Amino acid sequence: MWGEMASLHAGIAPGFFRAPRGTEHALWEVDRASHGADQAVLVAERDGRAVGFAHIAIYETPRSPAMVPRRRAQVEEILVAGEERRRGIGRRLVVAATEWSRARGADQILLTVWAGNPAAEGFYRALGFGLVSQVLSRDL
Repeated sequence: MWGEMASLHAGIAPGFFRAPRGTEHALWEVDRASHGADQAVLVAERDGRAVGFAHIAIYETPRSPAMVPRRRAQVEEILVAGEERRRGIGRRLVVAATEWSRARGADQILLTVWAGNPAAEGFYRALGFGLVSQVLSRDL
């Protein structure tokens, strides 16, 4: 599934993401996600096999007189295997990530949807997510 997600992102934003080569990408991601008390990888299973996951992390707002202090959750990655989509698994992963975050004192949950992924944007909007900011870029 990590490779499926990486391939999707590489197709949408090749200036940011590389398509996976073998398992090194997946191993790095799993190792990075497994550290820290304020992170979790939630896994959805069907018949003993993983069919989806969500990597969630908690962040404190940076100390700044211009920022409101808050404890926020960030969905770092979320994916449901292609053949398992449209069965409620993604929704359940978002609900589980929300509950996990709330239990750790977060009062907001954020995620990033890359431009060019209208299916994901529609999915998250249907779950109550809305636009907070936009990141614009220009190659130099």
